[in-house]
Amino acid sequence: MLSKIDLLTGSGEVSENEDNDGMGTAIGHPEEKCQAAEDVQPKRDPPPPPKRESISAVAADLIAKAKLMDDGYVAVDGLSNEQIEEYFRESCDEKGLVGGQKAREFFQRTGLPTSVLSDIWKSVKPPHQQTGIRGLNRHQFSLFLRLVAFVQKGYDMENEELLMAALDPDVWAEVGAGPLEAPELQSPRKVDVGERSSLGIEDVTSNMKPLVGRELKAAGSYTSLPPLAYEVRYPPLKLDESAKLNALIGVDGFLFAYPSFGNGMLIWGSAEGKIAKLEAVEEPSKSLLRFAATKPHQAVACPREDSDAATCVEIENITYKNKKISCCYMDHDRSVMWVADREGWVSGYSVQDINAKALAREHLIHQWRAFRVGYVSAMTVAIDGALWTGSSRGVMRVWPHAAGPPTIVSMFKPFSSDNETKARELRRSAFDRAHGSKIIALHSAADGYIIWSATAKDILLWDVGSGMCYGMIGHSNGSSPLKRANFFSESSGTPVIEKDKGMEVDPLNGAVLWRPTREDYGYCHSQQESWAQLSERSVVELTERITDGAGKAVKLFGKLGGKLSGTSSISKHTLEKNSMEAAPAQVLRSDIFSMIAPFDNTIWVAYLKGNIEIYSAAGKLQDSIMLGVDIACMACIGREIWVGTLLGDIVRIGIDEKTVRGRFRAHRCSLKSITQVGIRAYTLAADGSISGWSVEQGPRIHESCWREFKALGAPCFSRASLGVLAVTWNCGESRPSPSSPFFRWISENSSDKSLIVISLQEVEMGGTSVAIAVAKETLSAKSQERGNANAQFWVNTTSASLGRHWYNVSLRQLSGMIVMVFARTNISKDLGAVHTSAVACGILGVGGNKGAVAVQLTLFRHHFAFICSHFAAHQHAVDVRNANYYTVLKDLNFKTVQSIFEEDDDETDYVDENLPSQEESAIEDDVFSTQSGGAKDSTQSPPNNSENEFLRYVDGVLWMGDFNYRIDGNYEQVCELIAARELHPLLLCDQLKREHTSGRVFKGFEEPEIAFPPTYKFDKGATGELAYDSSEKRRIPAWCDRIMYRGNVPLTSNKPSPLPDSLIDSERKISIIPTEYSCWMDVVDSDHKPVYGAFKVLLTKTDAVRKRDTVADILSKHIPLRDSIPRFSIAPHTLRLHPFHMPDQMVHIQNKGKNVIFFTIHPVRPEDALVVEVRPARGLIEPSQSKEIFLKANASDRDASMRNIMIRVTVFPQDSVGSSKEIYAKTGEFHALLLGQ
Repeated sequence: MLSKIDLLTGSGEVSENEDNDGMGTAIGHPEEKCQAAEDVQPKRDPPPPPKRESISAVAADLIAKAKLMDDGYVAVDGLSNEQIEEYFRESCDEKGLVGGQKAREFFQRTGLPTSVLSDIWKSVKPPHQQTGIRGLNRHQFSLFLRLVAFVQKGYDMENEELLMAALDPDVWAEVGAGPLEAPELQSPRKVDVGERSSLGIEDVTSNMKPLVGRELKAAGSYTSLPPLAYEVRYPPLKLDESAKLNALIGVDGFLFAYPSFGNGMLIWGSAEGKIAKLEAVEEPSKSLLRFAATKPHQAVACPREDSDAATCVEIENITYKNKKISCCYMDHDRSVMWVADREGWVSGYSVQDINAKALAREHLIHQWRAFRVGYVSAMTVAIDGALWTGSSRGVMRVWPHAAGPPTIVSMFKPFSSDNETKARELRRSAFDRAHGSKIIALHSAADGYIIWSATAKDILLWDVGSGMCYGMIGHSNGSSPLKRANFFSESSGTPVIEKDKGMEVDPLNGAVLWRPTREDYGYCHSQQESWAQLSERSVVELTERITDGAGKAVKLFGKLGGKLSGTSSISKHTLEKNSMEAAPAQVLRSDIFSMIAPFDNTIWVAYLKGNIEIYSAAGKLQDSIMLGVDIACMACIGREIWVGTLLGDIVRIGIDEKTVRGRFRAHRCSLKSITQVGIRAYTLAADGSISGWSVEQGPRIHESCWREFKALGAPCFSRASLGVLAVTWNCGESRPSPSSPFFRWISENSSDKSLIVISLQEVEMGGTSVAIAVAKETLSAKSQERGNANAQFWVNTTSASLGRHWYNVSLRQLSGMIVMVFARTNISKDLGAVHTSAVACGILGVGGNKGAVAVQLTLFRHHFAFICSHFAAHQHAVDVRNANYYTVLKDLNFKTVQSIFEEDDDETDYVDENLPSQEESAIEDDVFSTQSGGAKDSTQSPPNNSENEFLRYVDGVLWMGDFNYRIDGNYEQVCELIAARELHPLLLCDQLKREHTSGRVFKGFEEPEIAFPPTYKFDKGATGELAYDSSEKRRIPAWCDRIMYRGNVPLTSNKPSPLPDSLIDSERKISIIPTEYSCWMDVVDSDHKPVYGAFKVLLTKTDAVRKRDTVADILSKHIPLRDSIPRFSIAPHTLRLHPFHMPDQMVHIQNKGKNVIFFTIHPVRPEDALVVEVRPARGLIEPSQSKEIFLKANASDRDASMRNIMIRVTVFPQDSVGSSKEIYAKTGEFHALLLGQ
């Protein structure tokens, strides 16, 4: 029997100077790179080769050697190899390596401290693998077990001589210290409540206590059955002709989404039930609607929307100069919808009478320009009706006239030239604007008199009446304590509101004690008005306009430099450091991503990395929650907080008990927005899809809905079969003539196909090609979808060979790699949403000579990905090829699955500063590392680096290319077996087969059965089927060119689906069945032969309209529209207040119904809101309970006469938020008689 060393360096030894496909990939010396993977034994002279009397003897020899290569365990005292294998499988991940959460859980059973385990990990992992393959192979795992036993027996790891001896059983025996014995392991820990995925969350969390400052196990805790989705809009097929929506908002039973293609809004009517058509206004010339009406007053679906989307209408030109909408806010109390655009204009629309009509120009009641530099990024309305706006430059302004009569300012009128549109600019001090970066959220707490503003890095609290800044949420850093004198200080310091204390409040009504009085309002307002005028007319803003262009140039070169150096582009937070230095109190633990203000007078602040902090209205931290998932958006839905994640999930958290009530997969990609329209909640995903969900959730409801859908939904689906041809070829810079066998074979194999995918490698080679590709990817990746002259040759020649019934769907190039997709014209209307992507992992990690290019598209609403890859060459570079695979798997991202914080705006790109640098990547390989504050869960990767992100998103994948995996053997042996047609022994020695079978690469993928000879390496131009490399190098023939495939329905029981079972319903099932897999041996233009695969794809076609109607009927039956009208009483109806003798009074609102009700309170006249303070301004009341409403006279010397202040109370059921007020909301009033002084 030959040794493993002989296997790799026998008579067919590969030269160290093996050709690397024209480009030298930075993989180092072959023996150095494969050292860890091969578990090299002490080097000795190889024995002479055995006599090979027959082909059978050669095959047996190769099989035995292949088995030897895969056996890498080092003996562990007290454990058999079978026991080690059992432990290995228990702790290894999907890559077949020990790493991640499973490894941590296994090694924690040893009882050793984390620091010791980390030291052991670093001792057994070679340094050159620290930034390569992450995890331990079998050899390293057994070494780890030996060192665990070493430490458990009491030996010191500081004794390097003894430690090195422990790694080798023979050396340890010579030491004479006795056997190490088997490592001691504790029993496996019990599964956490949050990890029980087989039960519904409602079943397992009913007795869960609130967790304050601890982790809520959201990951893995999917509900046993997801809710039935009402799909309003699918991802658009024609991306360049469809609306790229950013947010949703519910208004009186209507669903609004913006911005539309015409920079307006899309509107769906009857959003609580079955989406209905909207009527246009009587005079179409006055309407802003865009529709193709065939009847006088009937609107139909917007022409730019796909035919399978729910009927909607589009409002165009809703903003000044047709600019894109930047944000929107709905003032439900006053029935005004505020819309802001990218030019800084604000428009207010009255929505009181849109039940029978769509929004028209006659509904516009306010319009003016809020900012000339930057745009409105956040808005809210205070209790006095004033509109608060925050800009992308961190400026905050208040518009008191928003609560008054209509004000429409001409575009030619100077800013704030009239008193009716006079603004107040808020500052944290006389010298510092409100924030130093984009304001992402503005919210009025339920208290009604405190406004919260947030950027990605800080949170400020403001007084509604005076507009003065209370301070910044943070920890004490020696700043001045909060007191009244701070409001009028000329210093630039900002008071700190300590989050563990908050501001001091009145124990009776919750009002902040240290705040400006009404006597101070006049001074504050005049000062703020002067700041606004100064900002508008100063040279500072003119300078900002001029430097804005320079900022874009800095951004461009920053991105280029970051790409070339392997670092992130310049962060906008870094650029802003000079304009506003953040004090230690301002530094939060990660970037703020969302903020909401529920009805319970709390503020929920969500951070990107999954933690949520819950504050009182006065800034005191009450609870904190760690979800363990990356947060994308958040909204208050009934009495729950719905958290949207970057994975497309919805996590439901109870507001009262603050525990996870459920989690379900809502979309295939990250969420962007959530809103409520009565009994239904709607979610918008990054791919543009919109789905509706019942606000009322529970296992019984879900089960009954799905049971009925299973019975009634069959007519909504039909099965279809498509033929797909996949071809991969390393063409070696050749340009075959149009009459060559290659194009002839493609034409002949296309007769029964609907799609053709062609993957090419080495279309061009050399350093110039690589450098140009790097520049194009950095500056204009879109140009890579057109390709250069070489790419156009292949597209044009292939198109000519296919004929007029085919068209080119997409192309993507990266240096010498090209992937092309062609489709028959008869399926063009069902094919769309085409995206491309590329990953370079060649020279210096950015060279395009190695890596992947890919195309993702939808066909019949199923998502397919077609990937062309070229991995590292050299016989021994298995680990490097595996690393290339994981690099592609980790970094390949299409446009629709990119993280949603890559906004389409004019500001500097957002950069996540918490992502690890290259220097930190080695630390992260250690699963016990505490560099980030604790053990890192590999299942929760940072956004845009999720290992299986694109695989999770698509339904079917064809992954093809020159993977460069070789056959382990020598030249003569392999050639003899090929000549004898003995392929089975060669397949047992095939590196890709071994790596795939062990689960280290292409897990979840299949490969058709190989029945053709190796396709590499041939003498160019030679016509013989056995014309393998005859040069001095005599490269071993190999199956370098391969095609792997994966559907979302497993074909064998031992290949589990990569998607959760709950997601694979009849609509999404895709089976990919190979019908042919071979090569074209008569193509002699390259040293590779083209490999092709014919596949039959079985999928489901959905009748979207019929399905939507069926789902609406089922939801209406099991979750009907409410028929209960809220019943409540107010006592007393009249009360008296005096500024000095009776400043405080109280009113009771009692809920006389059987359901929870929400309420809002505000004075009828906006100016009265600051004369008599009413707290809280909104809240909820349980059935048969009452709520105390506190009133406080806040009069000044100007209030000399008695005033009758009417205060309105609006009450509505908890599940009617966003629904029609006319049907469900009831109002009541009481009077506060303010007596004169």
